Amino acid sequence: MKRGQIPRTEYFPIASLSGGSDGVGFALPSEKVIQLLKRL
Repeated sequence: MKRGQIPRTEYFPIASLSGGSDGVGFALPSEKVIQLLKRL
């Protein structure tokens, strides 16, 4: 993971939620992810 600037505690790969790999490099704030999951 080359995005070392993103703390794993506050950000995590959204791909892991959809069963994707950790190397996608696409991360979202956990709070926004929780809000999106609640809408589903």
